[in-house]
Formats: sequence, C-alpha cells, structure tokens
Amino acid sequence: MEFPLLIPNQSVIRKIVEIGSPLFSPLLNSVVEQQFAPEDLEKKVQTIFERIFCVIPAYLSIKQLQKINATYETSVIEFYEKVHELAMENQNHALVALAEDIRSVIPSIPSDPVEIRAWFANADNQQDIDGVIEAGLAEKGLNCLPHELMLLRGLKRLTLSNNQIQLLPDLFGALKSLERLCLFDNDLSTLPASFTQLTKLAWLNLGSNLLVSLPENFGHLDQLEELGLHGNKLDRLPDSFFRLQRLEKLCLIHNEFPSVPIFLLQLQSLQELDLSFNYLPSPLPSDIVSFFNKEGHLIGPQKAPEGDGDGDGDGDGDGDGDGD
Repeated sequence: MEFPLLIPNQSVIRKIVEIGSPLFSPLLNSVVEQQFAPEDLEKKVQTIFERIFCVIPAYLSIKQLQKINATYETSVIEFYEKVHELAMENQNHALVALAEDIRSVIPSIPSDPVEIRAWFANADNQQDIDGVIEAGLAEKGLNCLPHELMLLRGLKRLTLSNNQIQLLPDLFGALKSLERLCLFDNDLSTLPASFTQLTKLAWLNLGSNLLVSLPENFGHLDQLEELGLHGNKLDRLPDSFFRLQRLEKLCLIHNEFPSVPIFLLQLQSLQELDLSFNYLPSPLPSDIVSFFNKEGHLIGPQKAPEGDGDGDGDGDGDGDGDGD
C-alpha cells in the first residue's frame, strides 16, 4: 500500500526541482513522489531534502553524480543505497551522514525476536513490510528464526551471526532480494533446498558452522563475489561450483579438504583463495601451485596440525593461533 509523501512547502521544493539541473530534476522528483508516513516525519524529510541540495553538489563531481542515475521510478531505498555507496567510495563523512538520514525514514524492524513478532502483529506496520531492507539479529541466542522474517520480501541485508541456529526454514529461499547474508558462528549442518533461490546474493558468510556439504546446485548463486566457508567440515565442493564466475574471494580455512578442488581453476574472477589448515597433500601438484602463484592467489599452510582440534596448533580451541 502506497502513501503520499507529506512535505511542508512542497511547492517550493518542486520549484527548485523545476529550475534545477537536468540531473537533479528526475532524481528529486522521484524522491518527492515516494511514500512517507506518518506526518511526524515531515520535518525530518524536509531536512533531508535541504541537505540533498547542499551536501551532494558540494561533495560529488558530475561524473560521480551520474552514478546515482536516478529516474522517476527510483525508490527512496534505491536512492539511499546509491548515496551510501558513493559515500563509502569517497570516505566522505558528510555524505555518510546524509545517507543515514535518508535511511532513517525507511521502515525497519526491531532487533529483538519477541518484539519482531509484536511488530508483525501490529496492523499499523503492515504497510511497511515491503520497505524493510535490513535486519540485524546477531547474538540473540536464537536456535531458530522467527517465521515472520520470511515475509520481508524486500530484505537485502540480514545478519544472524553468533547464534545457535541449527536449521533454516524451508521457506528461507523466499528472501529473494537478499544481497548480503551473514550466518557466521551458528550450528548449521545443512542448508535447505530453497537456499539456492537466493540468486541475488553477492556476499555470504557461512563460516564457523557444522556444514558437511553444500547443496548440489549451489552454483545457482552465481552473483556471489565473496564467500566464507571457513571453520566447517567440508571435504568437497559441489560440481556446480564452477558457475560462480563472479567470485573474487573464497575462504576455506579449517575444513577437511584432502585436495584442491580442480574446478577452482575455472573461476576466472577469483583473486583470493585461502585453504589454510586443511588436509592437503604436501607438496601440492606443481600445476596447481604455478596457477595460483601466477594469478596471485593465496594458499595457506597445506596441512592441518594435529592435536588441538581447531586446526591452529595453539591448543586453545579458538582457531586464532595465538594461544590466548
């Protein structure tokens, strides 16, 4: 359900848009048309518009502004993400602050599991469900996920690290907009079949779980650029893995690989590979060593030390090798 944007002195803003540069006219018109409610957001939204006119032209070049590439169909969420991306690229605090101001008027859900259920049960929040793009539930003692999360079809970033999650819901693949997912440090031994429907994922951390295998069609996640599988019990990768042609960084530390999966040589974008602390032969085949050395890839220690169970050889069980 859409709501009109309520802004004081909207006619003044539209006049500025009208006489503004061709670059800003479609951009700001598109944001003016977005849905913001209730009325208590009026002042915040007007302040954001004022800062758009002051901050963006002051800190971005025309070439950088063109990266925003907003049209009349650009949503406030997309506008925020474009401004935030430019802020990170330029390490500019004023732009970061502006991006966060824009983010503050985008719907969000609570970080407490009990409050999440109450939030979804509140009829007043139903209008905001599709606008939620980020959820953080790290260190909440979860052993399962609130099923309501599967309703967040616009969710792009989800953090579930440092819990005790043993199983993901069968409908987890319904979160098809996810681009960044962190499941680090849980108790997952398997992934649901629907997991490979998350085809927009670009960043995925499955480190420090109990995974013994990945879905055979894991290669469907072909937008992945960074993948963390460290600290699991994997001894092979599925044959479809070669389809991850966008993959740039792959971490396989602390697993049980007896050899280097040969199809890793087919990943044309791969820049960083770490296979430290596995059960690799020593020495590695010369063709594999020469390939990775030539491409600048990294292969860590070739064999997992015996005796302490976490593979770092320091006996403290934390996997960091420092003995503390």
